[in-house]
Amino acid sequence: MIEIKRKVDVGKLSPNSVSNRIKPIKALLSANEVDISWKMINKMFPREIKSQDRAYTRKEIQDMLKHCTDIIDRLIILMFSSGGFRLEAWDYFCWKDVVPPDGLPLGIAVHDLTS
Repeated sequence: MIEIKRKVDVGKLSPNSVSNRIKPIKALLSANEVDISWKMINKMFPREIKSQDRAYTRKEIQDMLKHCTDIIDRLIILMFSSGGFRLEAWDYFCWKDVVPPDGLPLGIAVHDLTS
């Protein structure tokens, strides 16, 4: 817990993710029938902060699409905005994950995204 608190203080960890780091510990102790009063431990958690994340407006998406130079840029913007992806999600995305709707060839499906 002290290490987690230090990471939050330094800015390496968001205060909102502290409870997710503690959940596996709670589950392990509970599964092994180790009783701990979590009341005092929970008081040590940093306060959660309200996220400033929001979805893009239609106008913002249109403005971004105006500045795209090729179809890949448009695809990325439309996928991220419609899917609610975060920036880190792109690291795990592969082209094999793109599936055209209704069995259409990929070229037709991508063309339909641009119109």
